[in-house]
Amino acid sequence: MNTQEFLETKFKTLYDWAVFYRRRGFNVVPIYNYTKIPSQVEIWNGADFGWISGWKELQTRPGTDKEFEHWFKELHPTGVGMITGKLSNMFVVDEDSYKADGMKFLLQSPMMSKTARGGSHHFFKYTDGIKTSGWKKGINIEIKSDGGFIVLPPSQVYIDEKKHEIRKYAWEKICKIENLPSLKESDLKIYREGFGEWRTAGFSELTNVGEGDRHNSLRTVALRMFNRMKEYEWDSAIKFIRDTAANYDPPMDHREAERIISDTMNRVKNSSIEAI
Repeated sequence: MNTQEFLETKFKTLYDWAVFYRRRGFNVVPIYNYTKIPSQVEIWNGADFGWISGWKELQTRPGTDKEFEHWFKELHPTGVGMITGKLSNMFVVDEDSYKADGMKFLLQSPMMSKTARGGSHHFFKYTDGIKTSGWKKGINIEIKSDGGFIVLPPSQVYIDEKKHEIRKYAWEKICKIENLPSLKESDLKIYREGFGEWRTAGFSELTNVGEGDRHNSLRTVALRMFNRMKEYEWDSAIKFIRDTAANYDPPMDHREAERIISDTMNRVKNSSIEAI
């Protein structure tokens, strides 16, 4: 029995799930009509409930008990979401590496969920200064902190524009907020910028070479990448090196490129061990 299946034996309704999240400190809001984001939320204005656009007000205060009961008992939402940031004491890395050219997020968290389309949400303890960032082509990783929003399991959403198919979010693993690891902004830099900084930092003259110079060129590119990046980021470095080999004119043979990658990676690893 996996984590999601175990939790489903404990929580039978969306209200049960929402109570579970709220007691753990999640700043939760309802989602309607199988969408992924609340276009409006009904709040108590002192005399009655009234609808407001979006969830901006609830970025600065959690829903009251009265509002929470109204949302999840009376209005029958199709999902539950969390406003990320200081109030929830969490930020989330939204990874869509299944999309074309998407980077894989390599930092581990003991709390992770799968999205309806096959992406991943990685949860970390809130850190002041880590800002929300949007989607970028070729990276497909977003940082959700203050002002951000994510969908929580077991929410159900449409996965196509024509609204033909509905799928749900599911937990891979979950823990208490106090057990979440913290990250620094430097840990996230590559996932905000991709490889843009390396492409402009002396790589163009290395890769604009003739057929006889491709071997030395790729070895130099590989050495720079492996030396500049942390070892847990090397999967992304390898992808960049492979793309470089494929973009030579003419492209480098795949087997030769893989040999250079392997040799260079081992060289950098061994030099690091010798330096200890």
